[in-house]
Amino acid sequence: MGQRKRAMLIFTAFIFCACFAFGANIEIKKELQLLTSLPLNSGIRDFAITDDGLFIVPDFSAGDIKLFLSNGNSLELIRVIGRKGYGSDGLQKPTFCHYNDNERKLVLADIGLRKIFVYDRTGWDEFRRSSEFKCVGGAYDLQ
Repeated sequence: MGQRKRAMLIFTAFIFCACFAFGANIEIKKELQLLTSLPLNSGIRDFAITDDGLFIVPDFSAGDIKLFLSNGNSLELIRVIGRKGYGSDGLQKPTFCHYNDNERKLVLADIGLRKIFVYDRTGWDEFRRSSEFKCVGGAYDLQ
């Protein structure tokens, strides 16, 4: 399966889950319109959806976190958090995430760095890394 087709299937699943989570009527469409030029390297292993409809997608291959906004049957890339590398905003293989709406915190597991990062949501589409924890087990123990 090609990269573009795989990404389209993943985005279709995102829209389906978002509609289901918010109690909206689900209408199956043949195509999903993307408002960006396919910004994923097909390295998606997990995602989270905030209570206000923001999709948080750790991109394993690109080494960053992408934020999308759902507009009906399309997703629009609105921000990229972090970058592949080391340092204060560096990520290697962000894999699993969880967002807590009540505490406005994003927890992200990076199996490349073998760390768990906690981000505080400081604005509607802004996240600031507040803490990190080193995992002493194997990389896949983070799952």
